[in-house]
Amino acid sequence: MSEGPGESPRDVKCPYCGTVRPASDSVCPRCGLGHAAPLPGARHKLPPPPEPETRPFWQEFRYAFVYPVSLGSITVLAATSFGFALFSTSLASDVQDRLKVDAGILALLLAVLFVYHLFDMIQTSAGGARRPPGLFAGFFNAEYEPYETLFFGIEGLLVSLLPVLIYLLLHDRPNQNPNPVTLGALLALSCLYLPTTLLSLAVWRDLLAVSPHIVIPAAFKLPVPNALAAVILYAGGSLHASAIRLTSDREVSFGLLFLTWLAGFYLYFVAGRVIGISHWIYRKQLGWFRDM
Repeated sequence: MSEGPGESPRDVKCPYCGTVRPASDSVCPRCGLGHAAPLPGARHKLPPPPEPETRPFWQEFRYAFVYPVSLGSITVLAATSFGFALFSTSLASDVQDRLKVDAGILALLLAVLFVYHLFDMIQTSAGGARRPPGLFAGFFNAEYEPYETLFFGIEGLLVSLLPVLIYLLLHDRPNQNPNPVTLGALLALSCLYLPTTLLSLAVWRDLLAVSPHIVIPAAFKLPVPNALAAVILYAGGSLHASAIRLTSDREVSFGLLFLTWLAGFYLYFVAGRVIGISHWIYRKQLGWFRDM
């Protein structure tokens, strides 16, 4: 049965995250916005979607600490923390090497899921979404393939941590240990570069978005959000460094390792919200798009 000229198209597309859903759904399952754009070839156009409400930054900053409290985000947090705690416990115990390898593979796969969900958070928050994305909402019906989202997230992490990785490689010798002060300074620099790098990748969806001529000017235009996100990322990294040090203690409990990994991953999600929403609030100051 064909659709009449006054009926809505069967499927619509969210203008903020690209998710395709039935027109009968009033809310996008991925970013939580309530309007959608018709797909190409639709017989009539839906009304233009209103912009999400823009709240003051400090109000959004407070909300960022409860933002990860959703079924999908809690599932990712719990699963990833469990995998890393299991791997840490295996390293601290006398289990067989095969079990250590299996636990390491599980932790790696869960880390991939975590990076995907974190980058998805940044992308949907950059469009003004109030709710975190669903666990697998963007895997099958997003405008971009899931592997692209994952690749951009990993690229941002590697580029930002490049100075630290190079320093560690240059000092990977038996009689030459890395200087903790220098290493800490490089980590702080990476944490300052990382927030705007992830934001730039989420908005531009381009490999060249990590270029310093894009990232550094944007960081200076967002000094407060960038610095706050960097501090939160550094705190999460410090917790995870503590979890790694705990693996040298053979009597360390699984529960302590789980909570330490969980707290660090939670802070990464908070930082991701701060990073993403800063684009929506300060989009005119950034000037990345003329129509914003």
